[in-house]
Formats: sequence, structure tokens, C-alpha cells
Amino acid sequence: MSASTGAVLLHAKQLEIADLKALHTRAMLAGMAGHLIHCLQSERGASSIYIASRGTRFQHNREQLIGESRTIANLLISTLETVLSEPALANRKIANQLAWVILGLEAMEPFRADVTALKVKGDASVTTYSQLISVLINLIFELADTSVHPTISKLLVSLFSLVEGKELAGQERAVGALAFAGGGCKAEHQAKLTHLKENQERNFATFVDFCEHDIGAMIQQLDALQSNATFKAMRQEFYSLTPDTHLDPDRSGDWFDCCSDRISKLWTIQQTLVERIQQLCTEFIDDATKKLENSEELIQQFMNTKNQPPVEPMEFFQQQSLAHENSNFRLNVSQKATQSAHPLYDLVQQQSQQLAQAESDLQTAQQMLEDRKLIERAKGVLMAKMDISEEAAHRELRSSAMRHNQRLVEIADTILNIDHWG
Repeated sequence: MSASTGAVLLHAKQLEIADLKALHTRAMLAGMAGHLIHCLQSERGASSIYIASRGTRFQHNREQLIGESRTIANLLISTLETVLSEPALANRKIANQLAWVILGLEAMEPFRADVTALKVKGDASVTTYSQLISVLINLIFELADTSVHPTISKLLVSLFSLVEGKELAGQERAVGALAFAGGGCKAEHQAKLTHLKENQERNFATFVDFCEHDIGAMIQQLDALQSNATFKAMRQEFYSLTPDTHLDPDRSGDWFDCCSDRISKLWTIQQTLVERIQQLCTEFIDDATKKLENSEELIQQFMNTKNQPPVEPMEFFQQQSLAHENSNFRLNVSQKATQSAHPLYDLVQQQSQQLAQAESDLQTAQQMLEDRKLIERAKGVLMAKMDISEEAAHRELRSSAMRHNQRLVEIADTILNIDHWG
């Protein structure tokens, strides 16, 4: 029995290392997807001005940005080819999302040719880029949703929120550039810009909540910069415009520059966060490997002992209890573990405590992801039933939450229940 217990214990620790290595791969893919999003955001902004100016502005900039997007896209594809058979991607949702990413990247080439030939309107260009970026953001969401380590899980949620907020900032840059380059701000553009501003604030707040303090503080530092004050002043102009107010097209470059400066600083924060996630993954793998080696040594010493102590029945049952929670039986281990005369029992106890603590720590991050799923599904129901845009559906959810003094996710849950039974 003791030899079997030791072998299973070592197998559990080997599985932990395998999980951490898979998590390291997922974090790497999330970082690459975020990098590609950054490139596509810049390409989208340049394409908006190129289209609005009928090809007279940003031609060279756009060609350069397209080259950067292709480079990162090719890097992502080549990386996938090497890791596709790894356990990190043994998940149907991740694999399906990756398939959408590849299809979207293939569709970009003929689309870019149409933009170059000015066969695409400005709003349609923004929408197409945004759809591909949305697919990449959903990939990051799925990668975060499969995390098994509480620290990394929280940081991946933080990364997802930062990338989504940064994407909304990119959309704001593109919509504002269209308004300036077109000489006026339409009512639908104003509504879109308001929606983008509000959702940026929500995502950046989530980023700060789930991120380490030093990295989260970088958002507050960004708000204090003079370049951000210029951006806020230009942004405020859009809210005070009437439909017949003329905008100077020559100012489109100023808007693009101040938005780009803000997005570049968000990109720096994103890079810092990705590097931190990769660093922690490596540290956790090294730590788990050392613990495995120590356990192997301890188990070998125990197996070489002539008079091995038996497992005492009373000690076994006094230290643990079975509890029924969420229709599953889970082992509840006392936080104040006592030293046992049986070394293998101590190893099992330590492993159980580690798993119980990890599960508890994961709940907050997992709940945030589940809440987002509910809200997105509820918005989809409203969009289909009321034939409205995503922005309008979000406003409807938010207004209903304020009227009923409930959280957004509670309203979303109510809508989905009504739709299910209706």
C-alpha cells in the first residue's frame, strides 16, 4: 500500500508540473494574441484615415503597419504549429477559437486589397478590423478561463480586461478619426464614442482589481500625463457637437496622434503584464520541480526504512471529513495540520491543502469570467429580440440595472431566465 501511495503522490506532483507548463504555453499564446491585436489596432486607425482622405493620407504608414501585422500573425501561426499537440491546447473551446483566428487572418489579405483600392467604406473597415480583433480577444478569454493556478488566473483576467479596454480605445481612435476626416460627427458616432468611453473605464477598473499593485498603478500614472489631458480635451469636443457642426479634417492627425500616444502607453503596460505572467509561470514550474525532487527523496527514504510506521485509522479519520458542496464530495482538510508519524500521510495532507487553497483562490477570477459570459449572452438576446446594436443592448442592461438597483449580472441573469422560459 505504501509503495502505491508514494507512486500516486509523485504522479500528482508530475501532473501539477504538466498543468503549469500548459499554463505557460497558454500565457505565451495570450501574449502573442495581444501583440497581434495591438498591430491590427494601429493598422485599423491608419486605414480609417486612408479611406476618409480617399487615399491621400497615411498610405505609407498603413503599408508599414500591415507589414508589422503580417509578421506577428505569421509568428502566431508558426508557434501554433509547434504547440498544437501539447496538453495546453487540449480544450475544444480554445481549439475552436484558434480555428476562427486562422480563418480571420486568411480573410484579411483580400480585404486589405479592397481597402487599398478604396472599395471599402470607413465604417465597414472599422467593423471588419474590430471583428477580427474580437475573435482574438475571445481567444484570450478562453485561455484565461482554463487557468488552474489562482495567481496566474487573476493576472490572465487582468490581461483580458486590459486588452479589451485597449481595443475599445483603438475603436475610439478609429471612430474619432472618421469623424474628423469626414468633417463632422454624426449622432451614431457620438453614441458609439460614449459607449466606448464607459466600457473602457469598466475594463480598466477590472484590470486594476485583478492585477498586482505596481502594474495596476501604471493606469493611474497614465491619467496624470499631459498627453492624456490633450486627449481628454479633444474627446470632450465630440460630446458638445451638434450634427451640423463642422470639424476641421486637418485635425484628424492630432486626434490620431494623441490617441496613439495613449494606446502606446497602454501597450507598454500590457507588455509589462505579459512579462510578469511569463516570469511567474517559470518560477512556479521551478518551485514545483524542486518539490517533486524533495518528495522523491523522502519517499525513497521511507521505502528504504525497515520498520515502516502503519497508517493509524483514528488519525486518518480525525484529520479529514467529507462534505457535500455543489453536488460534489470534496475533501476538507484542516488548515492547522498536525505532524503525523507517517511521512506519506503528511505529503497527502499537504497536497490536499494546496488544492483546497487553490480552488478557493480561483473562485473570484472564475466568477468574473462567468459574469461576463452571462452579460454577453444577455446582450445577444436583447440584440436579437429588439433588433438593436451591441451598444444599445448594453445601455438597456445598464439602465435596467439602475432602475431596479441591481448589478448588471443580476439583470442579465433575469433576462436569460425569461428568454429560457418564454
